[in-house]
Amino acid sequence: MTPGPGDRESRADPGVLLLFDVDGTLITAAGAGSRAVRRSVLTLFGFVDAFEGVEFAGRTDALIVTDALTRVGVRPSAVALERVRELYLEYLLEELAVSGDRARPLPGVEPLLEILHPDERFGVGLLTGNWREGAMRKLAHCGIAHYFAFGAFAEDGPEREKLVEPAIARGSGHTGLSYAPSSVWVIGDTPHDIRCGKAAGACTLGVTSGPYDAERLRDAGATLVISGFDAPPDRSLPEILMEATPGLTGIPGERT
Repeated sequence: MTPGPGDRESRADPGVLLLFDVDGTLITAAGAGSRAVRRSVLTLFGFVDAFEGVEFAGRTDALIVTDALTRVGVRPSAVALERVRELYLEYLLEELAVSGDRARPLPGVEPLLEILHPDERFGVGLLTGNWREGAMRKLAHCGIAHYFAFGAFAEDGPEREKLVEPAIARGSGHTGLSYAPSSVWVIGDTPHDIRCGKAAGACTLGVTSGPYDAERLRDAGATLVISGFDAPPDRSLPEILMEATPGLTGIPGERT
């Protein structure tokens, strides 16, 4: 059971905040998100090829749709983006049903979350380019939404680099702690994840479960790179992250 706000004072202070990307890092939606957003733009504006050449991986939904609409000559106004978002969320449920059990947690994710969940040293949240409700619908379909009580999403800004600050603030609000950027890990499978964490002064963990290999993630500046959460290292990943977090002194955080 996920601890509620009333449980915060009974827990030892978590020392490190872990912020996970969703698609390609925690789960595969088996193309459900891409199909849903393409259907939304086709239904609303009549363009079949709006997303041709538009990069998806590691970018916010708002920026992806903005690029697609601009490409076909539709002004990406706030009203247009909201119409796409609303229809996307409707279609996403349908497309997740089509994906069925092909939309699932990636190998090793559930065991890792089970380890992290009771570990009082860690706060665990999301940092994703998905619209919030889209992220939670994907995670719910995959059976792991209950592990995540806070995060930052596409609604917080079109550029991924803008998402770290609100994610930290919500993590602090949830755990009752203040986190220095150096005690935060941004975890993802694309260079966009790595660069957004670096820009905020956070540590970054690259995971080669998506379209980018270890070299690309290291070139982007990843603090550490792993091949996946199912690749058993000599020590557990939580221990590795604790040891690699700079500035931990045994006092894991400061109460807000």
